[in-house]
Amino acid sequence: MNPSGALPRRSVYRRAQLLRLFDPKSIAIIGASRTPGKQGHAVVRNLLRCGYQGRISPVNPGGGDVEGLPCYLSLAEVPRPIDCAIVVVPAGVAVDAVRECADAGVKAVVVALREHPQFNASLAPDGESLRSEERRVGKECR
Repeated sequence: MNPSGALPRRSVYRRAQLLRLFDPKSIAIIGASRTPGKQGHAVVRNLLRCGYQGRISPVNPGGGDVEGLPCYLSLAEVPRPIDCAIVVVPAGVAVDAVRECADAGVKAVVVALREHPQFNASLAPDGESLRSEERRVGKECR
């Protein structure tokens, strides 16, 4: 805040960015699953049960539906704009999914990965390779 108590203009811009994450009008769930108990199913189910009022777009290359919502075969098929994407895919393809989000103009992305020893050992034994890739993709998304 400046001495007058008003927020600097840049803060308003950041608030608008955060609204895409915390109050999105549309959410794509990449890796949505028809199988109850899987993370990609739980995300869709929880959004519906919590009364989310925006557009929910499950994405699964196998098609079908999740909790009564039709699945898009790819993010490219999801109607625009997409305010937020929740990525629930295997760790080995998560970076590609985030890159696809950036290409589609998605401004907020949540990546939900479980710790997986094979992923950690094969992709980033010291963690630095993964951090480097995160920084690179993050710059692309800005």
